[in-house]
Amino acid sequence: MDQLSSLFDPDQAALGISGGSYVDCLGAFLTTLVSRGVLTGEQRQSLEGALMNRESLGGTGLGRGVAVPHAYLDALPRTMLLVARLERPVQHPSPDGIPVDLLFILCGPTSAQGLHLVTLARLVRLLHDTQLLEHLRQAASPEDLFSALEEVELRRV
Repeated sequence: MDQLSSLFDPDQAALGISGGSYVDCLGAFLTTLVSRGVLTGEQRQSLEGALMNRESLGGTGLGRGVAVPHAYLDALPRTMLLVARLERPVQHPSPDGIPVDLLFILCGPTSAQGLHLVTLARLVRLLHDTQLLEHLRQAASPEDLFSALEEVELRRV
């Protein structure tokens, strides 16, 4: 499988996303991606709906302040990894009850289900790396987030 970093671009990341709730933060992040041209307004709306539908099936909190919402959306031309660090942690169901401050959204067309599932499994494994989480929380820019992800992938190959 290709590296996760091949699905991720610094334009698909944001630091300091804020909102009063998990849903607010998710919406603010998706709006930021529209302003950067990563998503269209229509894709944003559809993706938010798909992510909320997925959340209704069961929370996507992994613990340690990380959530990995994911959805299939045929309006997207390819599988993408979208990364946000929140300004302040927000409550979201997770095994350890720790509020979420890192969002990793995996999304892509239904035709890429195989890639999506393999990528999701790989992402979840990498997000158990405490050093990676520390680097993500200290990143000064979206480029730093990208570099931290690349670094852990090289270490884990």
